[in-house]
Amino acid sequence: MTQTFNQNRSGQPGLSGLAIKAIERARGNQEMREVGDDPIDSVEDMLELAEEVQYTKRHLAERFAGMGVEFEDLAEEHKARMIGHYSFLKKMGQITNKEWQAIGLGEIDEDGDNIPDISPEQAKLLYNSDRRYASSLIRPNWEEHFPGGVQNRENQNRDEVSEDEALKEYRRWQEFKERFPVDMQVMLEGLRESTGRLKSAHENPQLLEEFEKHGKERYAIMMSASGIRACEKGQTSIDRYAAQLRATIETGQPVPKSLQDELELLSQAKEELEKEKSRFFIAYIDMDTRMLKPELLSELARRSRLDDARALRRGLLPTEEITGQVNKLVPQALNGSPVMLVGETGGAKTAAAEYMAQEINRQLGKGDINDYEFVSGYGQLNSYQIMGKEALRHDENGTYSEFVYGAVARAMRDGKPVIIDEANAIDPNDLMKRFNRLLQVKPGDRFQIQEDSGEVIEVKPGFCIIFTINEKSSRYSNVHDFSADLKSRFGSNVARIEYPDLHLLPGGNTKPNGLLRLSIANIVNRYGEIPEGIDAEEVERFVLACHRLQRMFCIPASELDQAETAGIGADYTRETGRTPLKQESIQPRLMSSLLQKLVNSLNSPHPETLGSILRDYVSGIASQSDRQLIAQTLNEWMS
Repeated sequence: MTQTFNQNRSGQPGLSGLAIKAIERARGNQEMREVGDDPIDSVEDMLELAEEVQYTKRHLAERFAGMGVEFEDLAEEHKARMIGHYSFLKKMGQITNKEWQAIGLGEIDEDGDNIPDISPEQAKLLYNSDRRYASSLIRPNWEEHFPGGVQNRENQNRDEVSEDEALKEYRRWQEFKERFPVDMQVMLEGLRESTGRLKSAHENPQLLEEFEKHGKERYAIMMSASGIRACEKGQTSIDRYAAQLRATIETGQPVPKSLQDELELLSQAKEELEKEKSRFFIAYIDMDTRMLKPELLSELARRSRLDDARALRRGLLPTEEITGQVNKLVPQALNGSPVMLVGETGGAKTAAAEYMAQEINRQLGKGDINDYEFVSGYGQLNSYQIMGKEALRHDENGTYSEFVYGAVARAMRDGKPVIIDEANAIDPNDLMKRFNRLLQVKPGDRFQIQEDSGEVIEVKPGFCIIFTINEKSSRYSNVHDFSADLKSRFGSNVARIEYPDLHLLPGGNTKPNGLLRLSIANIVNRYGEIPEGIDAEEVERFVLACHRLQRMFCIPASELDQAETAGIGADYTRETGRTPLKQESIQPRLMSSLLQKLVNSLNSPHPETLGSILRDYVSGIASQSDRQLIAQTLNEWMS
């Protein structure tokens, strides 16, 4: 009996409270799935949408459990429900003496059928001992609050609802949503939309008939794959969080007991997730071959492609190289130290900076992880745009002057990251001198805003400055060198964001998997499949060519493999440090753009081929030597 009670209290089937707690600490449970706008015209669509509904409900339950409402602040009906529920568990013997004593309630010494109800004070202790389980007792039935939900209309024909009643329902829905943080409001609106679309799909008799034939088995495979992916993501987030904890330990210093306990908790959680993942796998092992059944392998591969495509639409495909570099700097940024991302054009520096800002907000527990400031660096950027200025305002009371905060001042005041993109494009003779001081400011400091008559603000936790730069060279002649004083503000908090697989030799047995993942993420359809009309093998050959071109753009000819320089001519190897490509290459961003153009053309009356798209691109390259070398490489690798 007690075992059942503990399993139910975990808040999520199959996972213990220990694993969930560790994952939640790793902030791995706040990522939202996407709700598509495409029509629901196949069983696959119905299955995806049904899973979307379940996924969103799980996230809402997690967020609701984490809101931290105190027992005293619960509504009276909720307190009464908890007292009644815990009293029932007590009488049924589902709370043992050991559990009772563990939370400071002494012993259960009553016998027979006359066990009294627990008191409000005892209910409070039980509530505080496991808020995740307790929250499941008071969590709203979300659907009841949708406009057109079930409350007060069991016998009401929805076709007869007046315009006024519909408006009242909508207002009630808005008021209900506003009880919760912004991120939960977004999830609730997504759940309402998904639920409505799923209900409409169930009204299609043809879809329902097809679902009865094939859908249930397919849905079981999808849910198993979803569970496996969830476990893997949980383990990844735990690893990331554990690495960040270890990074806080000073070299040569002993590990504090509290930190040891935390790391042990994370290790146990990983083990539990591994066991849970194994249970999903067992159901799909072929007992004759001892191999996983191909339908599950296929679904896992499809899920991986969909995850990549969704991540890319949010701005960044999180390859191991990028996430590894970014995650090293997150603990420093959380402390308020400035960080800098360096790299070649088109290598996702800006996307990596935004990913870092999101990760900072995620670890601070902010509802909106996209709440950060963004400034594009350019020569004429001025201190007013950075710190703010006085502006005239007009309203019913007349005209008056008001200070309008700039991006950095807002970030200090509100406690959020600020990204200075292409920072070394800013004129170093003026504004960069101001940054010399700004880069020293940390949360908890008091900062005086000169532009606002010396106003002093307290810098809130979450503030940090993230620079992205292109290093000055003949390739980036419009950028400036930083002074030694300004460089010193960053210390070792500098990361190079390189192109994926840059140091992998072309032509070997190991393929550039990072670039291949990026290419697939750009071309798959909403089911995670490569569309008809696209030759997957041709796309792979194109990616291999791009990989070689990126190496010739970033690595000096003298450092390239002999096979790579064999066909590019002696002129490219005469100068020390000279790269074969001077100004142009098919870098990752351009590679994505060319593939997206191919996908977009599929629905046109005259679809383009990848070959025609590449010919148009090559013809527009300004540098003759770059144009010849890129054309030669594409022809060699794609023929």
